[in-house]
Amino acid sequence: MDSILTDQIEWLISGNMEGLRFKRQLLLLTGCLADGAPPENIGEELSRLTQRIASEEVFHALLDSLNAYIRNKDKEQTNLDMSGLIAQLEASREELKQCQPANTTLILCWVLGKAKERRLLGKIRGQR
Repeated sequence: MDSILTDQIEWLISGNMEGLRFKRQLLLLTGCLADGAPPENIGEELSRLTQRIASEEVFHALLDSLNAYIRNKDKEQTNLDMSGLIAQLEASREELKQCQPANTTLILCWVLGKAKERRLLGKIRGQR
């Protein structure tokens, strides 16, 4: 388990600090490294991060559906009323705008602190 966590931490700090995959990895590592409930400030940031991830996933799923329809529109010769999907996409975009950003730096520092406590950081980059 430690080698898996070490690999994931290495991936996380190797410059991949953006996008949905980074956010999911950060959330996953936080759960794996927590001995119990995280400190209150970290818990609040994790709550924001979780909400952000969920909102982004909904938005991207809706956008992917619209893109798939547009790509296949000429092939299938069907004209569907996309107003409902577009309305959902707009509502999802608005919800995403309303999400407070999570302080991923604070969460990452906490994760690295926990990794250091478990002596996982010394195993990174060929020191395993």
